[in-house]
Amino acid sequence: MRKSAECATGKGIDKIAQLVFHPTAKDLLTAATNDHGIGHIRFWDLPSGQEVSPVELDTSGVFNIAWSPNGDRLAVATKDGHILVLDPRNPSTMVSGKAHDSPRSFQMAWIDNTHLISVGFSRGSQRKIKLYAIASSEITTVHSLTIDVSPSVLFPVFDPDTSILYVWGKGERQIQAYEVHPETATEPIAQLPSYTSGSPQLGVAFLPKRVLDVRKVEVMRVLRLTARTMEDVTFSIPRNKVSWLGFDDCSMADRLTSLISRTSSRMISMWTRLMWRRL
Repeated sequence: MRKSAECATGKGIDKIAQLVFHPTAKDLLTAATNDHGIGHIRFWDLPSGQEVSPVELDTSGVFNIAWSPNGDRLAVATKDGHILVLDPRNPSTMVSGKAHDSPRSFQMAWIDNTHLISVGFSRGSQRKIKLYAIASSEITTVHSLTIDVSPSVLFPVFDPDTSILYVWGKGERQIQAYEVHPETATEPIAQLPSYTSGSPQLGVAFLPKRVLDVRKVEVMRVLRLTARTMEDVTFSIPRNKVSWLGFDDCSMADRLTSLISRTSSRMISMWTRLMWRRL
């Protein structure tokens, strides 16, 4: 059976920086675009192919975006070195905070609904991890950790079940791991043992939790692409350390799971009603 490709279009789009699906609304696609010197956040209802309620940002451009775990707020990394957090249903609630000093790209990941991290550069090309607290009126830096000095851009992937942050980069030989606990005042970001290979990686894919072998206390599996191989990398916890994860052989603590709670059309309908109430 052959199917024709479907196209979702928008007005005035110049360059698309990133595409992200909404975490809890089915078929709601989000895009960060840089349109002739102006940053936009755009939304598409994929079943209809229609763009709805674009948000214009008061910034020269954006690097990337990230939805909060519950899908209520969107974080935006801007080209002027700031992080914006807003509720797209009410953009006037936007808060802003300083991120990295360097004009180079930085990447973000949410830790929970009130904290996020970014991985970027200082002016001296030091690569750093920064942890932020998101309040209703401001974004504050909670902690900053220097990784090393290198020109390669790093990408963060956070696992909320184990509170482990994985950091990888194209051309790197390592996948680094950090334990992140925002509530810890002394050391909210602590380095864990990393995976190191003899060949640089071209790309990385983090596999879903259902493929893990719980008998071996695996906490993450990664497919690592090199120039000649595809490596299956496993992160696991020693048996004498399983209490660190909050479970043992007899019981397991509750874990976060992603569930689609609404359709894109229903989400857009809710946004529209909220917008009309503000008019």
